Amino acid sequence: MVETREMKIFNDETSAKILNTMRNTMLSEEIDMRVSGWDILSNVISILLRLFTVLFNANLAYEYYTKGEYFFFKMTLCFILIPAFISVLLSITLHYEDSKKENLRKKGFCHLILFVIIFPYTLRFMQSLIYQVKSLRAEKNKDSERQRHYYKLMVMEESDVALIRIIECFLDACPHKIIHMTAILQSGLQPTVLQSLSLTSAFTGFSWSLAAYSRCNRLAQPDKRPLSLIGMLAQCVWHFCVPLSRVISIVLLASVFPIQIVIAIASHAFFMTLWIFLLDRSPFCSYTIFHSFAFSMIFGAVFIFTYILPRETKKTCSRYTFFYILTGLENFLAVILFILYTEISRNFIILFASIPILSFLIGISAMLVYYKFLHPNILSRRDLTTEL
Repeated sequence: MVETREMKIFNDETSAKILNTMRNTMLSEEIDMRVSGWDILSNVISILLRLFTVLFNANLAYEYYTKGEYFFFKMTLCFILIPAFISVLLSITLHYEDSKKENLRKKGFCHLILFVIIFPYTLRFMQSLIYQVKSLRAEKNKDSERQRHYYKLMVMEESDVALIRIIECFLDACPHKIIHMTAILQSGLQPTVLQSLSLTSAFTGFSWSLAAYSRCNRLAQPDKRPLSLIGMLAQCVWHFCVPLSRVISIVLLASVFPIQIVIAIASHAFFMTLWIFLLDRSPFCSYTIFHSFAFSMIFGAVFIFTYILPRETKKTCSRYTFFYILTGLENFLAVILFILYTEISRNFIILFASIPILSFLIGISAMLVYYKFLHPNILSRRDLTTEL
């Protein structure tokens, strides 16, 4: 096909216009490193959710102890301490990696003890909040250099803490919820106030932590458009419903096959660990094969409940498709086995069986809406098309 001179001029002008628009968009995103009210509110919500979760779990452990329910007390205490220990190790590793970066001020011993060991992310969220205030103050004083400096420190702090938060959240909250919901089933569906508050704070907390993790990932890459508020809300719905479906499915199956569910969960986690280690290994904690495999095991445990990207990749769709088909089938099988073998009243069977199925479908629908209409790349293309 012969290209006429007019077509060539049109193509050249169109291409130049597209490139110029993209260049201006990227430059504006790179230069516009300003802290917004939404950034501060997001930090405050993260701090409050974490404090509430710790408070409810500690009080619930004490409630189990005073009632003589020592098994649930020990399990609750165990899933408070073990994830906290893992988060300390991750925090020390992140602190070590950050200390090797150029132009990073050395932290004092007290900072190391408080921010890395005792409160590995609650105080780091507060540190991020301090950077946000300093960046806003510098902007008010027309000091663009210090504004950008504190903005970058804020992004670095939030990126570190988001990773720690999301890992501890799923290693802490999800096992806790399985324990508490099992206790509720055994008590004849009569949850205490603390159990209800703990369940609510946990499911809200890990949906928020996943959405915040995605937001921090994009903030750390100036060439990418930030996550919008409505996009973050869609992610919250997605990450609330899918883990909820997963936890309830596990609880239902555990009520009829308590030993077999442990084997099934361990097998799933081991398979996920191999998948991550062999095909999707994260660059984080990759000093040796041992460190890399240990970090893959942590992600494998998180993958019992949900999927997060271990590293940046262009094959996101295929990974999500594989994971959600697998977990959807597992959830469906768990519900079927519960219906066939449970001894509870038939009036409750339909209710219990419908919750994990419906919540899974709602979560997947929210994910599809996000990637179809609300993903930052989709919004950027839409804006580009409008400008052209």
